[in-house]
Amino acid sequence: MDDDRIGIAPVDAYPPYQATGSNEIRARSVSKRHIKILNDLQAELGGVGRREAIAALCEFYAAHPQQVLDTVGPAEFR
Repeated sequence: MDDDRIGIAPVDAYPPYQATGSNEIRARSVSKRHIKILNDLQAELGGVGRREAIAALCEFYAAHPQQVLDTVGPAEFR
């Protein structure tokens, strides 16, 4: 069954934030603040990897898009 909000099939893996596949996530010029927040999230999730932490954020957004948008407000993106 597809997730109607985002149009993709749900992940069947447990925990739901487990990253799957072999694609790497690479980012340039990530601020030290965001790296620290990501490190903290990884620790809070039980020492998962970066991909899993990012997957958890994506899953939360998929489940609660309006809450995320309301929380971050009108962000200034680079």
